[in-house]
Amino acid sequence: MRKWGIPVSLFKDWKPDTDDLLKKCFEFDWANNKLIKIIKKEDELEKVKILLRNVYSKYKDCYKYYSSF
Repeated sequence: MRKWGIPVSLFKDWKPDTDDLLKKCFEFDWANNKLIKIIKKEDELEKVKILLRNVYSKYKDCYKYYSSF
């Protein structure tokens, strides 16, 4: 009988989050948000983007947790 391990599981292709991956995911999510329609001032929009970028990994972790239910 084969011993269970990640290499033989459905998680075999899983890769941990890296800074580059988080940046890529954030930029994708940012490009697809509706805030551009709500926030008209460019400087305020940039401040919101910086704020969200700083907490993005926490949001992504929360999403991963709740999406597993």
